[in-house]
Amino acid sequence: MPFAISLRRDKLMTQGIDAMFQVIVAKRIGSIAAIAVLVMAVIAGGWWWSREQTAAPRATVPVLPMLYLAVEPPFVTNLAGGDAARLLQVGVSVATRSPETFELMKANLPALRDALLMRFAGHDFATLATLAGKEKLRTEVHADVRRIVAAAGGRADSVVAVLFVGFVVQ
Repeated sequence: MPFAISLRRDKLMTQGIDAMFQVIVAKRIGSIAAIAVLVMAVIAGGWWWSREQTAAPRATVPVLPMLYLAVEPPFVTNLAGGDAARLLQVGVSVATRSPETFELMKANLPALRDALLMRFAGHDFATLATLAGKEKLRTEVHADVRRIVAAAGGRADSVVAVLFVGFVVQ
């Protein structure tokens, strides 16, 4: 009888090892299948992306050229503060991509010059002698130009930049 028990136990162990082997093989096959599906998905995605890239070009909105309005003649004004008389001479150009805004600024040039002259006269020599002071002044002038364009019925955001094309403090 002990021999029969031993055979049955060996048979059960062999069946258990076979079952474990089948589980391991099934897991590996499942992993291989998952990897194969992932590889196919990457290939399909690459094909779709390349097809989109070679498709007919999409309609693009043309970028209008930059238009520059030179506010002539340059501004000359006295600077506040200090014992000595100080002068500021500034050449200004305004940039826009909108032809409508360009024409609107040309039509309102006297109001634009007035606002900028008042802005320049309100500063002192010590402030404008630094780069930070000049940048602050440019930001203020940009806001003034946008305000004037908006007051004249234009789009304030179409004023792209204000450029100082000459800047002399003495």
